[in-house]
Amino acid sequence: MYEGYVESYNAQKGYGYLVIENDPSKEKIFIHQSALERLNIPSLIVGQSVLFEVAPGRKGPQAVALQLM
Repeated sequence: MYEGYVESYNAQKGYGYLVIENDPSKEKIFIHQSALERLNIPSLIVGQSVLFEVAPGRKGPQAVALQLM
C-alpha cells in the first residue's frame, strides 16, 4: 500500500486525484467515486491522508483499496 494525500476531489463530478507521499515525480493517481462508495466514504477532503493500492486504469494509474488515515 502507498501512503499519500488527496490532491483534489470534486464530489459533483465524482472523481479526484491522490499523490503518493515522498514520490519525487508527484504523479497524480486517479480516484473514482465508486472506490469511495464501496467503503461508505461520502467524500474526500483536499490534504486528507490516505492509504491506497494502485492499479492500471483506462487512462493511467488508478487508486483502489482506499483507506482513510
